Amino acid sequence: MANITANNGAILHSLIDETKYNLWVNILYNKFNISYPIVSIFLGMATFLVGYIISYIYKFNDIYSSTELIYLGTFGIIFFYTILIWATRRYVTILNTIRPCFDISDKEYFETTEKWLKLGFNNNKLLFLSFFCIILGYFLVILIYQYNISMLIIFPDEWLTPPVFFKILIICIYGTVIGLLTVTGITLNYYNILLMNELGKKPIFYNHNIVKKLLPLCNFNLINAISWIIGSGFILRAVYTKLNIIYLPFQLSIILMGFLTFFVPQYSLHITLEKSREKALESIDKMIEMEYKDMWKNPQYFTAEMDLMKFYALDKTRGIVSQSKTWVYDLPTILKLLLSSLIALSQNISDMILK
Repeated sequence: MANITANNGAILHSLIDETKYNLWVNILYNKFNISYPIVSIFLGMATFLVGYIISYIYKFNDIYSSTELIYLGTFGIIFFYTILIWATRRYVTILNTIRPCFDISDKEYFETTEKWLKLGFNNNKLLFLSFFCIILGYFLVILIYQYNISMLIIFPDEWLTPPVFFKILIICIYGTVIGLLTVTGITLNYYNILLMNELGKKPIFYNHNIVKKLLPLCNFNLINAISWIIGSGFILRAVYTKLNIIYLPFQLSIILMGFLTFFVPQYSLHITLEKSREKALESIDKMIEMEYKDMWKNPQYFTAEMDLMKFYALDKTRGIVSQSKTWVYDLPTILKLLLSSLIALSQNISDMILK
């Protein structure tokens, strides 16, 4: 664990060491120390440029530059890479920010979060899983071209004419970059969901402002969920333009992951907030009961005005606690997530209706 220092030099709390968790997506950012959207644009444009150079050398650059899927793939790379850098650089900071909300020891909080952080920020595992999926993707592309599987051929007919090898090479280059980003995103979201599920079950220091204090975590997951749904929708559209039995499960699984990213922490925090609120109400009720007992046992120490002020304060506090929120987000926010999912699916639904 590392210590966080305030502006005045005082040590605030023993927290997670953010420098330990540095994902491979941050390599370019750390090396050049420039804004990460610029790094993302550089990666996307570099991929596009490599493909264009190959197409220019082998004289099909006009086909390359007129293919919609190339631009969708480039945009998907820029968008998703930006989100991944933003998320990986913010994640541990947010876990540190919300630490004071939980009524557990530093050791328990640290062990709970670090267990999942070590699994999610394991570069060797992420790269192994990514390249395993990429190699499978290479074989799939070769099989599609070799056996002319029309159901999976999504590029225009011009991509099926010679020089086929170099057209396959460009597809594999895009597939490699997209595969790295997609597998990394899926893995990180999977462990994030598990961490949120476990962390949400921990007891919370209950007060009427606790929901606001938990907002950084839920805002992070909301942005992550919406970006995942929309960004992955563009990436998948760049890979599969047909709404068929193979494409649809991919699209639905991506949307499901986005929903889980948002709803798992929401529901887990709702349960523990409800428990904490009930515990706070029980404490207030006990205080009221003790005040009554003390008043009847020692009437000489109490005055009517004093009694009234005490019971008024306790009753008002109880009313505030009983009416406090146990859901961090309300219905309008959930509707925003649903709207983002509809945007991601709208083009495909329209294609299906037209067909």
